[in-house]
Amino acid sequence: AVTFLHVARRLLRAAVPAGLGDPALRVGAAAAALLFAVHPLRVESVVWLSERRDVLSGLFYLLTVLAYLKAVAPRPAAPSPVAWRWYGASIALFAAALLSKALVVSLPAVLVILDVYPLRRLGGQAGWTTAAARRVWAEKAPFVLLGLAGTVMAFLARAPLGSAIGLTDFGVAERAALSLYGYAFYLRKTLLPWGLSPLYEMHAGFDLFGPSVRWSAAAVLLVAVVAVVMRRRWPALAAAAAAYAITLLPVIGVVQSGPQITADRYTYLACLGWALLAGAGVAWCAERWLAGAGGRALWGGGLAAATLVVVALAGATARQSLVWLDSVSLWTHALALDPASARAHTGLAGVHFAAGRREEARKHVEQAVRLNPRLPEALVGLAAVLSLEGRAEEALPHARSAVGRRPHDPNLHHILGEVLRLAGKREEAVGALGEAARLDPGWAVPRFVMARTLAEMGRTQEALAALAEADGLTRARNPSDPEPDRYEALVYTRIDPARAIAAWDRYLSAVTRAKALSPQQVTQALEALAAREELQKGKDGRGAAGR
Repeated sequence: AVTFLHVARRLLRAAVPAGLGDPALRVGAAAAALLFAVHPLRVESVVWLSERRDVLSGLFYLLTVLAYLKAVAPRPAAPSPVAWRWYGASIALFAAALLSKALVVSLPAVLVILDVYPLRRLGGQAGWTTAAARRVWAEKAPFVLLGLAGTVMAFLARAPLGSAIGLTDFGVAERAALSLYGYAFYLRKTLLPWGLSPLYEMHAGFDLFGPSVRWSAAAVLLVAVVAVVMRRRWPALAAAAAAYAITLLPVIGVVQSGPQITADRYTYLACLGWALLAGAGVAWCAERWLAGAGGRALWGGGLAAATLVVVALAGATARQSLVWLDSVSLWTHALALDPASARAHTGLAGVHFAAGRREEARKHVEQAVRLNPRLPEALVGLAAVLSLEGRAEEALPHARSAVGRRPHDPNLHHILGEVLRLAGKREEAVGALGEAARLDPGWAVPRFVMARTLAEMGRTQEALAALAEADGLTRARNPSDPEPDRYEALVYTRIDPARAIAAWDRYLSAVTRAKALSPQQVTQALEALAAREELQKGKDGRGAAGR
């Protein structure tokens, strides 16, 4: 936000070089930075740990713009060494932004927009193909090359996940409709930021060609027409609209990825232009009020209104941040806004399941399956709940269906293996667990479960080999993790009871030293106590019989 404050001051000064005094510029830049920073749409990027990359990439993005503005600032002589240093810094900062999050690939196009307005280095009197204009175009070459490299890197990183939806499943017309809906949705939420959700799910009931999408398309086209028609009289609107459209392009629906129609986090950079436009309006009010121009009360009222808007947005942001307080509040809020969201039901079921509230978990996951029988998370969640209720045979079809719909997900293969083991189909369980281990070579849990299953089958040497491999993976990451001791006890229960008792002792000792335990860990600790007691009774019984 502080970086954007400095960027906003420079851009406002470039937009009206002789029209605003320094006090008004400071007020306008502060208003732009505040409107950006305290808006409820920022909450998701700041509060959700997984999206803190938005904040990091956003910082480098704005530092890139700031360095670029310093590099191209008008100077009395030819470009100086200072200008070249700032230009080099802007390229390095853009690389850092790309390494933080690939979404910033649109920045070279945004720099071109800034060169047109407010910098006026392209178009108008500067021309598009003059010698000076060609130098401006050439400046963008390093940025474009870095952007292309970042795009390829992001594509290669995400390709194995299979998260992008192909054209056969989601056609060009659908993508165009979703894009228009998204552009209108983000504008609407920027102006009226209520009803914000952590998940706007694209479920079966959403009509991509229904009235809401048609009205959205009409609104977007109207804004676009106004921006084009008014581009000479009000170039700031055209520049803000163009930056908004281009920045959203990678996530607006052209490349559909994930279950969401839209997401609050996508506005993090796209709405900078609108905040700057609002800041310019505040700066204009401040200039007129400070100058004592006619209608001074009106200009003062404008400044008071802007202050109230900032305060109201800050309050709404504080409330919205509480949605992310914990997983219960998160998914409960999402369900309140969209009761037909199968993923929200699945998320809330997972919370209840982890807390040991299996009955609540089953209700939500069953509702999720009714809403979307094709959702792998819902299917596998129902399979897990049923299997732990002793209904493993009933759970098997759901687990198999989940794996069939997402065959490259190691988590689904792992849960299928667990369900098969509980159903007594140990040979198939070993195969499913082996596939999970193959898909995620660094994941120890499937190997632990495989070792336990092999021990139950009497395949001792294979069980010990799987146990040793899993133990090595876990100890390398976290030497104090008690899970290897727990699984060692489970594996050695049939092979060497004395060694199993020693492993249970190490596990229980580690658990008692823990500062806090989840409900699942408490359950496992109680099971460990019971298992150790049984083994000890057996050992004492054998000792008494020997005596």
